This record gives sequence, C-alpha cells and structure tokens, in this order.
Amino acid sequence: MTCHTPFEGVPLRGLQVLGFLETRTLQFDRVLLLDANEEVLPDTKREDSLLPLKAREILNIPTYRDRDALISYYFENLFHGAKEFHLFFVENDRKEKSRFAERLLWEKQKKDRERNVKKYLNTVQYRVSLGNRNPGEIAKSNGMMSFLKQFSYSATTLDTYLRCQLAFYYSYVLNLKNKEDFSGNIERADIGEFVHSVLSGYFQNRKGRPLKQNDINPDDMDIHIERLFRQKFGEDPSGATYLLKRQIKNHLRDLITKYYPNIMENYPLVFLGTEVDMKTSKHSFLLRGRIDSIEQRDERIVIVDYKTGSNPSYLKINFQKLDLEKRETWNEAIGSLQLPFYLLLYSDMTGTKVENIDAMFLLLGRSTINHDIELPLFDNEGQKKLFPVLEKIIFRLLGEIVDPGKPFLPPADKKNICPNCDYQYICDTQWIVKTKRI
Repeated sequence: MTCHTPFEGVPLRGLQVLGFLETRTLQFDRVLLLDANEEVLPDTKREDSLLPLKAREILNIPTYRDRDALISYYFENLFHGAKEFHLFFVENDRKEKSRFAERLLWEKQKKDRERNVKKYLNTVQYRVSLGNRNPGEIAKSNGMMSFLKQFSYSATTLDTYLRCQLAFYYSYVLNLKNKEDFSGNIERADIGEFVHSVLSGYFQNRKGRPLKQNDINPDDMDIHIERLFRQKFGEDPSGATYLLKRQIKNHLRDLITKYYPNIMENYPLVFLGTEVDMKTSKHSFLLRGRIDSIEQRDERIVIVDYKTGSNPSYLKINFQKLDLEKRETWNEAIGSLQLPFYLLLYSDMTGTKVENIDAMFLLLGRSTINHDIELPLFDNEGQKKLFPVLEKIIFRLLGEIVDPGKPFLPPADKKNICPNCDYQYICDTQWIVKTKRI
C-alpha cells in the first residue's frame, strides 16, 4: 500500500532526505539525486486542458517552459554547489533518463573528448524474489481456548469460520475490524441495515393478528421510509442518495402490494415477531441470533431473513454435493448456515419441531418483486429430512473451533476467498486474483 513517511534529523550531520526545492541556496559535500528520470525531473507536462500555450503567453501566465527553466536553475545550483554529485535513474523500454542528466553527460563527454557514454555510468541491478508467501496456520493457546469456550456463536461467525478460519480468528478472537471510512457515500451495509429497520418498524405495529388487505397501505410505507430516511441520512437528499431513496420506496412498495397480498389470498398471514433476538445453550455452546421476521402462514411457522442483494449463489446449500463425512465438501456445498442455524435456535427455544418450521431468504434486490424472490432452505419435504445432517455440521464446526489440537487454517480455495477478505494484507495474500466461476 502507498504510504508517506517523513524523515526527521539534525541538518548538521548524517544523511538528510530532502525534496528537490528544499535544496535551494544550500551546498553539500555529497548529493545523491534519486528519480532523475524524464517526467520526474522536470515533472512538468505540456498539456493544459483550459488554456493553450499561446493563450497563456499572451496573458503573461507562467507556462511549462517557465517551470522547466526554474527547475533547470535549481538543478544547476545543486550540481555546482556540491563537491560530489550522483544521479540515479531507471532506463528501460518505458522510462528514460532526465534531459538534465543527458545534458550533464554530454558536457562531460565534450570535456573529456570521450564518445563512449557508458564510461560515466554504473549499472545497478537487484536480485528480486517474486515468490508469494502463503499464510500459515495459527495454533490455539490456553487463553484462546478459554475465550472460545465462553464465546457466544452466531450464524455469521460460523459462516466466517467455514469460509476462512483465519478470518474468524482475526475478526472474532483478535477483534480486528475495518477502519470506518467516512467518505460520505452510503455503503451496502448501510442500505441493508436501513431496509431491515424499515420492515421491522412497519410490521411491528401489525403483528399478533391475521393481516387484512387494509393493513397493507403503501402510503403508510412511504411516510415510514421518509421519516426513517431523514433520521438516518439527513434532510433533502440529492443525487445518488435521492435515487437510492426512490429505489427503496419502489421495492418495498412492491413487497407489500405484490408479494404479501398474494400470500394472504391463499392462507392467513400473521407476523409473530420482527427483529427477534434469540439465545440458547446447547451441547455446552452458547448460540445467539436475530431473526428478521417470524411469520405464521396458515398452520406453519416461517422464518424469514431479508437480503438486499439478488444473487442466491452465496446463500444456497447444494445438498447433492454435501457429504457429512467429507469435510472438504462443506465449503463448496454450503453458501450459508444462517437458515439452518435459525431453525436450530428457534426450535430449541420454543420446543417447535423442525418439520413444522420453514425458513427462507427474501431477495429484495431482485428487479421484479414477486414469488420468485423466495429462496427457501429446502426445495421440498424430502430435503427437509436432511436437517439433522446440517445440525451435525453446525456442531462439528463448533467442535473444531474449540479443539486445541486443530489450529486455524487458511482457506483451501484462496482464489475465491482471499481477494474479498479484509485481512489479506495481514495474511500477505493481496497478490491473489479472484477467478470467475462459470
């Protein structure tokens, strides 16, 4: 990464690192001038997008010629005021030495009556190792084990561990988080948080009873969004923020006028809870989660998780590829353990049998809001019989986490995991390029 480091020192002795203009009126015993390449020394360019050269000359505005002459003057003073002078430059098919260096060489050649310019040049070459370091494993200390056994696990922590054990370690054990960048732009996480708060607040006042058609009022939704948007993003949004508000309004209006009314036509719909916090302890592990919406559709309980994206590939579980006894298939087959984790959590807390609970994602980022936004955990009743397999995987993963003999390992599929990871500079994997899946 690019960084700027100031060099501080006493200007009476030792090595001093100075900018070119800082050398004015100073004399030195020895000068080493770095980056003596064209377009660095001088660093001027002829292009001017506003005023052409002739117009600048007529208006007596400084031109690139004046700048070049000034830099040449500083260079001559620095050169003639030093007892020993060294120039360093890179010369290849993309870079050439500065015109000032060329002029010094030519003057030297004329003085010495020497044709071969190589007599005055020393070539410096470096042995550079371009090998890339792969991240190593991280052993679990006694203190770490004590922390992991008391830690409260969520679906997000398990998804992180399944995707990359090192990311789990950095994020939850060391608690290393991304530095917040106040760029003024609305991030994807902000949008997701806002949409969740809108839906939670809207259905909170309508829970506990069967919804009727007059409960679905798009004007109420618009007023609700306007109020929350002002609180979250300020008054009078403009530009991209205004367009975002319009998009959220349109999508959520479609959700309550096109998606939920179709459900209500087929069977009673009751919102049992929104943004429901749930905690339990099972097999000595503390489990926690926040369920976006718990609904009763006819006689069945449905756990709903809202997603503001539209891509199901990172959420779906491929049961055909999943093999309980082959650990290597878990990462490839499981997009997210969020829904089975919520099923486990809700069933354990309420005593409801899993076979009487459905779970699904609602992909609110889809361009068209209809029944197709549903992404159920199980496509049919036959797949629901595989829930015990998912439950075993959840607790085997938890068992791995608290097993002192199993260190945290880097992901097997680095090309798809590392490029989007927040910890790639810690692991030194920023060189990995993401592959495209077909």
